[in-house]
Amino acid sequence: MKSEHEQVTGQPVKSGSLKAGNRPFVFLLCLFLSAFIWFLIVLSRETTTIIDFPISIENSPPNLVMTGMSDSLLSLNVSSGSLAIATLKYLGGKKPVRIDLKNVKLSRENNKFTAVISMQETARKLINRMSVPEEKVTINPEYLNIEFESISGVKMKVVPRLILEFDKQYQLSQDMQVIPDSVTLAGPAELISKISYVETVRKEVKKINKTQTVSVPLSIPENTGELRCIPENVSVVLTVDKFTESEIEIPIVYSGQDHAIKTFPEKVKVTYFVTLENYKRITTEMFLADVSFSGEENPEKLKINLVQYPSFIKIIKIEPEEVEYLLIK
Repeated sequence: MKSEHEQVTGQPVKSGSLKAGNRPFVFLLCLFLSAFIWFLIVLSRETTTIIDFPISIENSPPNLVMTGMSDSLLSLNVSSGSLAIATLKYLGGKKPVRIDLKNVKLSRENNKFTAVISMQETARKLINRMSVPEEKVTINPEYLNIEFESISGVKMKVVPRLILEFDKQYQLSQDMQVIPDSVTLAGPAELISKISYVETVRKEVKKINKTQTVSVPLSIPENTGELRCIPENVSVVLTVDKFTESEIEIPIVYSGQDHAIKTFPEKVKVTYFVTLENYKRITTEMFLADVSFSGEENPEKLKINLVQYPSFIKIIKIEPEEVEYLLIK
């Protein structure tokens, strides 16, 4: 009697053909199971690793500046199975550990203060969050030492460091006005004693064609990270007007009493910028060009000194800058 397979296909079944076809699958299955069991054995072995958490300080004592901290990391030395270690180290987020100093007790020595913070409770919260037996974890450091100094506040003049680029014919009609013109520099007295003024950051202001106010951060000198400015920003007022270029000739005078001098030429030409609003106000009486002669030396030429001119103009040039002279005895 023919088998079902032979009746359907018309071909006889070969002995052992089904078993031979299953051999690769059985081999791969055994290989996979062996690897999986080996992997579980490896993960079950106890290993040790260190997990670091950055330390962040909050609510520092008022009127004190932090000058040092014994450690910046809280390290947990964890002994556990490899799978648990891998989960903790690579899947567990290592957010900063926040140390609140709101009610901290300080010890004082002269102008220096020290806080000693036990890290046990902080570490215990981390350990509970990681679901690791406490006896499997050691912490470092056990105590955190934080040093402070009294804040010394000194008023410092602010010097603006602006790079100004004006549209054609526009210029400052007044000096830059800084508000406030001085700030409080707070920090260790030793650092403050080395500073005489505070600068703004360098900032470019372009295409200036009207009066405006610019807010600029203050720049703390390098290597003085413990210092801070109060406030941290100032406003700089740029008073801008449209200027025109003009010139005027004024006589040269000699104010000395010991000699009489005649200059060649007798007048000097002054070129200046003036706002359109003040253009018609300019007269020769507003200017005074002087030469000085000591009598001890006899220079070939005398230098022109423009000792008086209106405060609302900007001098561009004086021609000539030196003049020949004749000494009249």
